[in-house]
Parts: sequence; C-alpha cells; structure tokens
Amino acid sequence: MISKNKKEKKKSGSKANDLAASVYLDLLKEKNRSRNTVRIGAIGMASVVGMVLLYSFGLIKNASNVIYGISQEGTVYKMEKKEPALAVLEDAKFHIGYWFGTYYTFDYSNMNDKRIQGLQLIDDEDGSNLEKKWADWYSTIATQSLSQETIFNVGSFQFKQVSSKTYQMACTAKMELFNSGFKNVYELTVTSYLTRVERDYPHNPHGFTFFDYRDNLELKEQNVNIKN
Repeated sequence: MISKNKKEKKKSGSKANDLAASVYLDLLKEKNRSRNTVRIGAIGMASVVGMVLLYSFGLIKNASNVIYGISQEGTVYKMEKKEPALAVLEDAKFHIGYWFGTYYTFDYSNMNDKRIQGLQLIDDEDGSNLEKKWADWYSTIATQSLSQETIFNVGSFQFKQVSSKTYQMACTAKMELFNSGFKNVYELTVTSYLTRVERDYPHNPHGFTFFDYRDNLELKEQNVNIKN
C-alpha cells in the first residue's frame, strides 16, 4: 500500500514531468520556427543574389557585344560585334584608314610623332624599309615646312583571307601635298598582307599588323591652286 506522502510525491513528479515535456515541446517549436525563418531567409537571399547575378550577366553580355576603335581622325567610336567575317573586314578597313591617317598624314611640326605612331601598325622590318624609302620625302617636308593629307579610298579596297589569321589586301588612297596656296595631288597604291594580332589600345586599336608591305606613289595633278 502506497502511503499518502508517496502518492503526493508521485503526483508532484508527474506534474514536473508534464511541465518539462511542455517546455521541451515549446523549445522544439521555437527551434523549428527559427529553422524555417533561416531557410526562408536563405531562399530569399539566394533569390536576390540570383537576380543580381542574372542582371550582371546581362550587363557583361551587353558589354561584350561592344568593341571600340579609333577612326582616321583619331576619334573613338563604338561598334556592335558582327559575324566574324564582317567584323574582320570592318576592322581591316578602319585599320587601313587609321594607317593612312597617321603614317601618311602630317605637317612638318608633327611629322615625326605621326610616323612613330604609324610604325606601330607595321612589321618592324617593313617599317624600317619604308622609312628608308621615304627619307628624302620627309626631309623635303621638314625643310620646306610642307604638310600632307592622305584619304583612304574605301571603294578600292580588296581583301582576301589566305589563312586563319592572315589576309591579303590592296587599295588606293588620295594624297595631297600642300605648299602655301598650292597642292600636288597623288594616288598612293598599297599592297600588303595583314596578320591578326591582339588589340593594343591606343597603339593598335583594330588588331592588325602589316607585313610584306609595298606602296607606290603616282602624281595626278601638280600645282593646283587651292583658292580656286
């Protein structure tokens, strides 16, 4: 027979156990709520990060579709990337225009700087041979304080791929040599190979180098009065 004290102790112990179980259940619920909150927060954060990455990818993709070049006049222009063959052809045209605008366009005061700028677009050996060929011409410009301008005739441009990174080209340009109020007009004919190289801003912005370069100058008009 269980005594009264034992019965009271048993009841007290039962109540204590019930209270402990209740507290434990409350703790479990709170823990689950915390886990769910963390899980929801993590999902939300992942969504935000995903949206940011997606937006960033869009910006990078858009940026990667844009390339920049330098025109014959020295201004920076933006071009959308096109099909490889069209992009190469366009780069080649701008490269040649830039070449004529540097190596063959100057006055006596900036002639040396422009030539040095142009020589970065051509193979070293070809550039050295070109300098020797034009040495007397440059001397005349310097001593007589002359100037000249050369404009690429885009319509004359011929361009053919001969290997994966090598192209053959030919074209003409109009060269005008100015002396006081008069000018001589020449046709400059160029044949060369172009090899594809890495773009190097601002030295070689279009990614080509001339080699096996040949040019020929033919007088078309002499002592043309500029004022007329």
